[in-house]
Amino acid sequence: MKNQKKTSIRKSAITMFVVTIVVTIFSVLSSNEAIGRLHDVATETQDVVRNDIYKLNDIKTEYYGLLPQLLSYTTKAEAEKKATEELIHSKQEKVKACLEELKSGHSSEEETALYTELNGTIEEYLVSYNKALGFVINGNVNELLLIAKNELNVKGEAVEEKLSQVISYCNDKLDTIVGRGEVVFNIRFWINVVVGIIMVTVFIIIIGAIYICILKPLAEGQKLVNRVAESISNNCLELSDRIEINRNNEIGEVFVGFNLVLDNLGKVFARITENSNVLKETTDELDNVSNSAKGRIEDISATMQQLAAGMEEVASSVAVVTGNAVEVNNNAADIQTEVNGMKTLASEIRTKADSLSEMCETQREKSTTMMNSITGAVENAITESKKVEQINELTSDILSISQQTNLLALNASIEAARAGEAGKGFAVVADEIRVLADTSRETANNIQVISDMVNKSVSSLAESSNQLIEYIRTDVLKDYDSWVVAGKEYAEGAECIDNTMDQLSDKTKELQQIIGEISDSFNQISATVEESTAGITNVSENTQELVYDVQGIAGQAKKNLDVVADFEEVISSFKQD
Repeated sequence: MKNQKKTSIRKSAITMFVVTIVVTIFSVLSSNEAIGRLHDVATETQDVVRNDIYKLNDIKTEYYGLLPQLLSYTTKAEAEKKATEELIHSKQEKVKACLEELKSGHSSEEETALYTELNGTIEEYLVSYNKALGFVINGNVNELLLIAKNELNVKGEAVEEKLSQVISYCNDKLDTIVGRGEVVFNIRFWINVVVGIIMVTVFIIIIGAIYICILKPLAEGQKLVNRVAESISNNCLELSDRIEINRNNEIGEVFVGFNLVLDNLGKVFARITENSNVLKETTDELDNVSNSAKGRIEDISATMQQLAAGMEEVASSVAVVTGNAVEVNNNAADIQTEVNGMKTLASEIRTKADSLSEMCETQREKSTTMMNSITGAVENAITESKKVEQINELTSDILSISQQTNLLALNASIEAARAGEAGKGFAVVADEIRVLADTSRETANNIQVISDMVNKSVSSLAESSNQLIEYIRTDVLKDYDSWVVAGKEYAEGAECIDNTMDQLSDKTKELQQIIGEISDSFNQISATVEESTAGITNVSENTQELVYDVQGIAGQAKKNLDVVADFEEVISSFKQD
C-alpha cells in the first residue's frame, strides 16, 4: 500500500467542480456573447427604422400644413402675409432637411432608391406649390385656382401615395426586426435551458463520484470503527486487532491513524500497569505519614489557640489603658483650650484697659481745652451783652425827642388855629407829627421793657455758665483722672492674668506631650499585640487547615488506591501480546 500512488479526494473534488464551473461559464459566455451581438444589431436597426418613421411623420405633418397656409394667405392682412411667407419657407426647408437625412442615413440600394423617388416627388410638388405661391403674392387668383385644381392636386396625390408607400415599407421592416428579436429571445431561452440541463447532469455526476470516492469508503470505515468500539465497551478488545486498509486517499490515512492509535494505546496500557503498582506503594506510605502528621499538627493547633487567648487578654488590657490615656489627653486638650480662651480674654481686657486709659486721657485733655475755650467765649459774650444797657440810654433819648415833638406839634396846632383857613394844611401836618411822636414814645417804652428782660436773661446766662464751668473744672476733670488710673490698674491686672495663663498653657502642653508619648507607646504595644494575636490566629487557622489538608491528602490517597484498582480492572480487560 505504501508503494501505491496516493489519490487525493480533495483534489479530485476540486478538479470536478472546477471543470464544471469552467464549462458552464464558457457555455454561458459564448451563447450570451453571440446572442448579445444579434440583440445589439436588432436594437440598432429598430432605432434607425423608428427614426425614419418619425422623420416621415414630420414630413407628412409639414406637407399637410403647406396647402392651408397657401389658401389662407389671401384672407390675411398685409402685416400677417410676411409671417405666413416665412412660415411656408420654414416648412419647406424642414421637409427638405428631413429628406436629406433619410437619403444619407441608408446604404442599401432599395432604400436609397425609395427615398430618392420620394424626394423627387416632393420636389416636383414644391415647385408647383411655389409657383402657386407666386400667383397668390401677385394677386393672380384665377391662375391660382387653375393650378390648384390641376397641377397641385395631381402632384399632391402623388406625394401622399409615395409617403404612404414609404411609411408602409418602414412599418413592415420594423415588424420584421421585432420578429427577429423574438427569435433571438427564444434562442437565448433554449440555450439557457440546455446549459441548465448540462449543469444538472454534471452535478449528478459529481454527486455520484463523491458517493463512490468518499461516502462509501466512510461507511465501510464506520462499520469497522463501530466493531472496535463495541469490543472496547464489552471489555474484550485485543490490542493486536487492526483495521484493514484498501484506500489510498485521505480516508485511508484516517484508518492508518486509527491503527497507530491502537499501537500507542497498547504501549500506554503497559506503562499504566507498571506505574499503577508504584502509585499504590507511594499511596500507602503517604497514608501512614499523613496519620502521623495529623496528631502533631493538632497539638500545635491547641498550643496556638492558648497563645491567642492570652494575647487577646493582653490586648484588652492595653486597650483599656490606651482609652484612659486618650481621655486624659482629651481633658488636657480641653484645659489647653480654656487656657487659650482665658489668655485671649486677658489680652482683650488689657487692650481695652489701655484703650480706655488712653481715651480718658485724651478726653480729659479735650475737655480741658474745650472748657478753656468755652470759658473765654462765655466771658466775651457776657462782656458784649453789657452793651444792651446802651439801648436804655437810646430809648431815653427817643422818649425825650418824642416829648419835644409833642410840644412842637401842640405849638403848631395853636398857630394853625390862629391862622384860620390858611393854617388848615399846617394843622393836618401838626396832627401827623403828634401821632408820630406818640407812636415813637410807645415804641421806646416797649424797647425799654424788652431791654430789661434781655439784661436779666444775660445776667442769668452768665451765672449759669460760670456754674457749668466750675462743675467741669471740679468734678468732670477729676472723674477723667480717676478713669485713667482705673484703666491702668485694669491693664496691669490683665497682664498678670495673661502671664499666669502663659505658664498654665506651657504646663498643659508639657502634660499633653507626656500623655501623647504614653498613648503612642500603648498604641505601639497594642499594634504589636494585635499583630501577634493575628499571627497566632493565622497560624492556628493555617494549622487547622493543614489538618484538613492532611485529612484531604489521606482521602486522596485512598481515592488513588481506588483508581489503581480501577486501572488494574480496566487493563485486565485488554488482551496484549
